[in-house]
Amino acid sequence: ADSFTVTVAVAADVPDGTLALNVAEIDSPDSFDPDLLNNIDEEETLVEAVADLSINKTADPADLVAQGQQLTYSFEVDNNGPSDAQAVQTIDDLPQDFAGQVASMPAECNEVLGVVTCDWGTLAAGFNTTYDIVINVPAQGALGDQLNEVEILSPTTDPDPLNNDSAATVRVVTAVPADGTALIAVQKFFVDGNDETAVTLTLSC
Repeated sequence: ADSFTVTVAVAADVPDGTLALNVAEIDSPDSFDPDLLNNIDEEETLVEAVADLSINKTADPADLVAQGQQLTYSFEVDNNGPSDAQAVQTIDDLPQDFAGQVASMPAECNEVLGVVTCDWGTLAAGFNTTYDIVINVPAQGALGDQLNEVEILSPTTDPDPLNNDSAATVRVVTAVPADGTALIAVQKFFVDGNDETAVTLTLSC
């Protein structure tokens, strides 16, 4: 008996849960076959959609931002395939002090109580895009380290969930007043478990 193998590539947009039916038939017009019942065979294969989504976030300014300035969070979204990813969302948990301070964001996004949810629909395998969320840093308060975390979600199976979230920390410092008086704020930090006292110095320029 002879045997051979046929390898078939499943298209990236085949829906998850699809039953792929393969029918094989053998025929010989020049020979008489006394048993035609074994000349056809079928095999069903269940298709599982798998999409390796990833997200990366950066901040500009990257380290320090002054009160009253704008801060831009930039996001890069990838679908590394091999399948299309369905009903993709990114959920960005803004620092508490930045809630309600979004100056601009894509039309696909909406902020509710400091959480920016973006609905991207279906992302094709190989898809890559970037988008920005711009924050008006409050002129008062919000001093110190501000942690922003984002995650990307989809009901499509992701083989590598470790790259589905990203974070950026920016330190908010005191702005320089218009009258030329420079305020230097030394924030409260925890060093080796000890609570250090916050100190604010006022210098005349």
